[in-house]
Amino acid sequence: MQGDDYQYLVKISENLRDQYPPEPKSIWTDSPFGWMSSLPGSKKGEAGQKLACKFLQKRGFHIGDQNHGHSCRMATRFSMLWTSGVYKFQQIGSPEYDILLCVGVSPDAVHAWVARKSEIVWSELKSTQKNENCWISFSPPDCPHSWMRPQNGDLGEMLKELEKLTGK
Repeated sequence: MQGDDYQYLVKISENLRDQYPPEPKSIWTDSPFGWMSSLPGSKKGEAGQKLACKFLQKRGFHIGDQNHGHSCRMATRFSMLWTSGVYKFQQIGSPEYDILLCVGVSPDAVHAWVARKSEIVWSELKSTQKNENCWISFSPPDCPHSWMRPQNGDLGEMLKELEKLTGK
């Protein structure tokens, strides 16, 4: 009889449950950014770029609009905090930008850094090839990279620096 067999298996399962502790609660469970943590990598990057773009537009930056004097080619690199406690910003060596914006999201904070591409110290980056597929990895808000350090991940400081870089 299926009903009795099912009930017997439920009872066995309940007795076994204590032998298998549950997975620890995700650091993203209660975060307003938690929904992004379940996205595949490429979708996280896409969502992160949209998040940054909408934020900058709200702050008066004209992203991609060449009719304003403070438009420029900007690359946005996005990272969510890894379980190891680091941000990892990838594809830094892409040639199609003047300004690099790195936005890192942790469960309860957002960090950001901006720099001119010409100021990047390429020897500080990890790479599979010279200036190609470069990435940086560090624990926020401390950044070991001299060209990012003055902003210390603070959104306000990043915005001030971006204003200087773009002439806004």
